[in-house]
Amino acid sequence: MDVPGNQFGFNLVDASGTISASETYSTVISANNSAVFTFFLTGGGDQLTTDATRNLIFTVTGHDVPNKIITGSFAGQAKNNAGTTKNITNGTFTVNYQ
Repeated sequence: MDVPGNQFGFNLVDASGTISASETYSTVISANNSAVFTFFLTGGGDQLTTDATRNLIFTVTGHDVPNKIITGSFAGQAKNNAGTTKNITNGTFTVNYQ
């Protein structure tokens, strides 16, 4: 659902301090690389988040350091406002950073 005002956000926290291609990041907190995920629908629709039993895995497929671009994919499970598990498949991202 691509509607103006929808919000999608994630943070990747790298244990080594450097995000590199082929690394994975999990929304289940661990001593290794971790991620935080949220998705809000405009107009008070469902909010999707993760918890200790619903995990999304983010995989970095490329990191172009000179051009400051990170690409990757993600898949797994999140929960909606009612606590129902939602499967997320074939997610991709391209991020330009400053």
